[in-house]
Amino acid sequence: MRTPPLASRLTAWACVVPLVVLSAMAWLSSDIEPQWAQHTLTYGAVVLSFMGGARWGYALKAVDGKSNYLELGAALLPGAIGWISLFAIPLYGAALQITAFLFQAVWDLLSSQTGRLPAWAVRVRMEMTGAAVLTLLALTAAIIAQP
Repeated sequence: MRTPPLASRLTAWACVVPLVVLSAMAWLSSDIEPQWAQHTLTYGAVVLSFMGGARWGYALKAVDGKSNYLELGAALLPGAIGWISLFAIPLYGAALQITAFLFQAVWDLLSSQTGRLPAWAVRVRMEMTGAAVLTLLALTAAIIAQP
């Protein structure tokens, strides 16, 4: 299947909506209130955990029937990085999350080429990742632009 199922695409975009709304709130507030940045980063950490969990599920369902311990362990990294980002100041937290999303994107692309992830799933994940990274870049710009 090359075209992503509609349900997967719709739920992926529904998952991104809170990031967009929270980031917009950071821009719309008269001066960026730390709560909006923190709320955005908290939800970003949730999305990273979800994406890592999905990867963990794919690793359990390995092509050869054997679980790859390295891949299972690596699937925990996005959620862990998302969690760690919550302890940093928002600017560094956003940078950590952007890095984690980009790491996830590269891993997804490589996994698609080796057949460990279906191409349609990678397409949906790339859309989610692109939207999340753009949203976090907007948050970063809002943080930097504050007086």
